[in-house]
Amino acid sequence: MPFYVIFGIIIILLHLILSTVAISNVVKYIYKGWYQTQDLTVFEKAETYSKVANEHDSGYKYLLSVKRVFIDLIRSFVPREWAKEIDDERTIKLDKSYIKDDFSKKESDILYSTYIKGRQYLFYVLLELQSTVDFQMPFRLLMYMTDIWRDYASQVENDRQKRKSFKLPIIIPIVLYNGKSKWTVACSFRDYLSMPEAFDMKLLDFEYIVLNVRSYDDRQLLDMKNLMSAVFLIDKQMTNDSIVDNLNKVMDMIKVLDPYQQKMFFAWVEGIISKRAGRGSKKEIADIISSGRGNEDMVSNLGRVLDRSLRQSRIQGKHEGLLQGKQEGRIESILELLGEISEVPEDLVVLIKKQKDLEHLKKWHIIAAKAKTIEEFRSKIINSDK
Repeated sequence: MPFYVIFGIIIILLHLILSTVAISNVVKYIYKGWYQTQDLTVFEKAETYSKVANEHDSGYKYLLSVKRVFIDLIRSFVPREWAKEIDDERTIKLDKSYIKDDFSKKESDILYSTYIKGRQYLFYVLLELQSTVDFQMPFRLLMYMTDIWRDYASQVENDRQKRKSFKLPIIIPIVLYNGKSKWTVACSFRDYLSMPEAFDMKLLDFEYIVLNVRSYDDRQLLDMKNLMSAVFLIDKQMTNDSIVDNLNKVMDMIKVLDPYQQKMFFAWVEGIISKRAGRGSKKEIADIISSGRGNEDMVSNLGRVLDRSLRQSRIQGKHEGLLQGKQEGRIESILELLGEISEVPEDLVVLIKKQKDLEHLKKWHIIAAKAKTIEEFRSKIINSDK
């Protein structure tokens, strides 16, 4: 076989091998999900951020999972010079959560990686959506931040970790809070320590940013003209009347948002109104929003649904109150009749008070009036239930 033919076969084989390696690396990148930069490694799941993973999750995490919304939040609500320098193109949401199991039902978190003046920063946003403040917040944030750094370092080769040049990225912790109680928790870790002033040396310290939804006045929020300011305005006061009034206030603001952010906003509105109006109104609310998105009729129709649900809940409350009054009256009469016979044993008192069915209580009342002994009453009510 001529030399040039052998040489050609070797070149073709090398090309195939290199192509296979390149394809393999791409596949590994997509499935393993690590985003490699020139000098730092950050964990990043391979996915498109133009859409949210679950569009039916209409809470804050759903909204802030879109990069554009997150960046608007930082630039609008964090009055720092560095907030203006965030590199939009290199901002990435990281698919990680560090919430401890005991807090998983009342909060959630979001982690973003971004660059400011060429340096990498991690934004850790803790969504503290509960009615009371947690005075352990500085300590909890420290634990979350430590977990983030540990996770980050585990993705870096051991040789790189040992180099003098290796640095951990700065984490900027942010707490988003919408509770009614005033936020009075220490906002620096040093203030959480016992007697830090006793030492002249530098101690472990960091500050976190609190975004308190209720601390912004309406004019501030309307002037910001973005999705999160509209959400904050409505979330400040969740009564039926205030929801309708504030929806009217933000409609002009919503109309100038891009179509996808408008869709997100109305999904959020649908979620909060459905929760207040009850499951029976969910389809009606969805139809009102989808057919009249952004117009005055939509807001007035939603107000009508909320008013109707409020009237229904009041009627139901009155009915339940009357029923409870009748139940309590029967139980009291039964115990009085038995008390005339002798002292009523504690276990029997508990048994009678547990009975909520009014028809059963009527039967028991008749039995108590005729019974000559406590045991006779006990025996007859047990047999009457069989």
